[in-house]
Amino acid sequence: MVSLWIIASWTLRQCERHHDEDHANLLNSMWLIAITFLSVGYGDIVPNTYCGRGIAVTTGIMGAGCTALLVAVVSRKLELSRAEKHVHNFMMDTQLTKRLKNAAANVLRETWLIYKHTKLVKRVNHGKVRTHQRKFLMAIYSLRKVKMDQRKLMDNANTITDISKTQNAVYEIVSELNTRQDIIDDRLNRFEEKLQAMLETLEDLHDNLLRPRHSCEDKNNKFLRPDAAITYPPVAHVHQKIQPITPQQTFDSTCSGPLMATVSSSHSGNTGQARSSVPCNLKL
Repeated sequence: MVSLWIIASWTLRQCERHHDEDHANLLNSMWLIAITFLSVGYGDIVPNTYCGRGIAVTTGIMGAGCTALLVAVVSRKLELSRAEKHVHNFMMDTQLTKRLKNAAANVLRETWLIYKHTKLVKRVNHGKVRTHQRKFLMAIYSLRKVKMDQRKLMDNANTITDISKTQNAVYEIVSELNTRQDIIDDRLNRFEEKLQAMLETLEDLHDNLLRPRHSCEDKNNKFLRPDAAITYPPVAHVHQKIQPITPQQTFDSTCSGPLMATVSSSHSGNTGQARSSVPCNLKL
């Protein structure tokens, strides 16, 4: 800063030394640069050439910019931070709460004293009553004032910056919750698909396990209880007539098939035929 001041003063002196004797002295040029930079402008020394006027204008613009920057920096340094504001608001709220309690207690006390001096005494002292009534009104006024201060403190605590920051924080939280919900939905969908696949696998396994069992039961049923089982009519209602067997119907004991004889039976006008099996090792 000092270097710029000296350079600007020397440049102004070089521009104005041949037109004005006041600028021949370097101290006068430094004085002109200083009052122009500080936006004072006494007007005792003025530039005459275009070069000197340009230097003066540049110096004034630089002075205004530096002043604005200085004010901004100082105000930023003097301003309370967010944490300091919260601490200050907390302390002020605590103090106002205590004042509110004291004011409420004063209202109750003065109310009781007014009742005491008007109802509980034999002779009413109007001077004391008016005094307590005056104190009662002052206590009410202080109570209202404390409440108003609390409202102002709450209004000052919620600044636009804090509201915007809170809104951004809430938006981030909601976005994160939506992302987590989408992830959970995807996991649930995959879990349902896997569960469905497991159920289908278990059903196929159950069918595969039951199929050999049914086949074995069918074989056993065919072996033990064949479908073409022979049914015989009741003996009491059947008149059997055995046909004589010819010698050609004689089989060897080693034959592989049974000897079948035809039996005619009649009952109630109905005719029927039944086949009786005889062991093949029987010789006739």
